[in-house]
This record gives sequence, C-alpha cells and structure tokens, in this order.
Amino acid sequence: MNYTYLTEKIKQKALELGFSAFGVAKLELPPKEIEAYEKWLDAHYHGTMNYLKEHLPLKKDPRALVPTATYIISVALFYKSEDCLPNDPDHGYFSMYARGRDYHKVIKNKLKRLATEIQNIADHFEYRAFVDSGPIFEKLYAQEAALGIKGKNSLVINEKLGSYFFLGELLTNLPLEANQRSSFNPCKSCTKCIDHCPTSAILDHKQINANRCIAYLTIEYKGIIDYPLTKLMGNHVYGCDLCQSCCPWNTRRIYTKEPDFANRINADFTHLSYLISLSEKEFLETFQGSCIRRIGYESFLRNVIIAISNSQNKEYLPTLTRLLQETSSPILEQHLKWAIQDLS
Repeated sequence: MNYTYLTEKIKQKALELGFSAFGVAKLELPPKEIEAYEKWLDAHYHGTMNYLKEHLPLKKDPRALVPTATYIISVALFYKSEDCLPNDPDHGYFSMYARGRDYHKVIKNKLKRLATEIQNIADHFEYRAFVDSGPIFEKLYAQEAALGIKGKNSLVINEKLGSYFFLGELLTNLPLEANQRSSFNPCKSCTKCIDHCPTSAILDHKQINANRCIAYLTIEYKGIIDYPLTKLMGNHVYGCDLCQSCCPWNTRRIYTKEPDFANRINADFTHLSYLISLSEKEFLETFQGSCIRRIGYESFLRNVIIAISNSQNKEYLPTLTRLLQETSSPILEQHLKWAIQDLS
C-alpha cells in the first residue's frame, strides 16, 4: 500500500472519530531537545516526579516499548469549554480540562477505536497507545508531527486550536509518511504567560520549574507546601490555567464538540464552604470518573484549606478549628494552623 495513501486514510479515520488534529513523526528526535530535557532533570525542576527521570531511557528509545516501531502517530483533542464558573476568593478554581470526564479514558478509548480502524486497512499492524502518563516525549513528537510548537509556557500551541488540547500517541510499526515540522513561531516577543504566572514558575527555553508551578503543587505534590508559596496560589484547588488564559492564541471563542469534556461542575459546587465539607467518601463519590479523583482526598482538602486561607473570609474559622481538632494528618494539621493564623 502507498505510504501517502495509508497515512491519509488513517488521518481521515482519526478526524471522523473526533480528534482535532493529526500528524505523523519519525522516532528520531532532535538531539538538542533531548539535551535540554536532561538539563531540566539535572536541575531538579521536575520536583518529586521521579518517574520522569526513571523513564528517561524508555523516552529516548521508543523501540524499547515497541521493538518493531517505525513512526509515531500524534493526535490532539480540543477541550476548551465555556468558562461559566465564578472565579472569586470564595470559590475554588478547577482547571478547565478537569471539569469534564477523565481525559485519559476519553482519549484512550478513541485511540483504541482508531487502532481498530487501522487494523481494517493495514496488514500486520502493531501498536501501543499512550495518553499523558506513558514514557513518551509527547510534546516533542507533537511538534515533529506538525501539531504545533511549544510556547514559552512549555505547552504546545496550534495556530487554530491554541493550547487547550490533549495529546495522544500510537507508537506503530506501519510505514507512514511523516509530517514536516511547522515553521510556526507563536510567541515571538510576547511574555504574557511569564508576566501572569504568580509564582514565577516559567523558565527560559520554554521550560517550567515544577517546584513553583501551581498545577504541579495542587496535583502532583503530596506534602506540605511552603507557606510563602501558598500565599501565591490564590483559590486554586485543582490545576491552573493562568498561563493559558492570558495567551493571545487562546482568545478565540471556539469550544469543544466533545460531549465528555462538557463542564460538569456548577457554581454552588465550587464554593469553598461546600468543598471543605466533603468527607473522603463524598469526595470519592463526587469525583467518580473525573481526573480530580486521582489526587486523593488529603491533597484535595489541603488545596481547599489553602484557598480558604487566601480568601480573607473569617466565616471559615469555626470549620477550620473543628477540622484541626479532628485531623490525624500532619500535612492537613500544618495547613490548618497556617489558615487559622491567616484568618484570625
């Protein structure tokens, strides 16, 4: 089968399944990109995400994952929804991507369906699917597959979609036609994302210092967050969109057509008085099917307490005092003490 024809057929199937963009990349990545990533790891900018360093050999050699691999299919799925939630000190902020169904499941299912379609048109098809959590340089491959270019905030920016999209990959043995990397230069002299980051987490060379990133602190980091940093986190309970919401490429009023990414959270739900009242059982039930559930109850409650401490609303003091008497968690105990101190 003609390589170009096969690639176009697969692209057609991907778009029919609802993917927003499609591209193909060779396995070999520019050495300078790998070197930059290794320097980022050596500087400990990955925080406590030790798996990033452990997975480096696999990332550098995708054939360790699929020995017969020849190319990577890279797809994007747009998730931006209308922002109808209040964003004030008494309401917790949830990153836009987390307001619908868990994207890992949505994209993995679509990739499996795409793989089934490919099996119908290509012989001896071997593959492995990845969504975010796999040991793949997904942003770098997205660039090589012409899905966009990394911006100063380290996110891949597409000329039509901006940066509000997820990435997924199929590592495959098929002989395909690779895309040419785009010459698109999204940022130029713009520094809006850098200026809007309250914790100064954005570094030079399109990299992030995870140790200061609100998204990392609220999702990945499991310990006591340094007090000076908590005062910069505002009302963020899960994730952060500040470096995206200010980006000129994200100002278009276009929204996802994927039903699973429709906003499932209402204003009453995000009120801090409701969030702080959730028991662990209620937390698990409430966030069933959501990626928010992945952070666990302790981190969730810690983040809510930090948001309350930044609200300047003394009405929360009785609740905080009661929780301090009841908790057996050293992490929650410390953040409760700081919050009570801030609001007293």
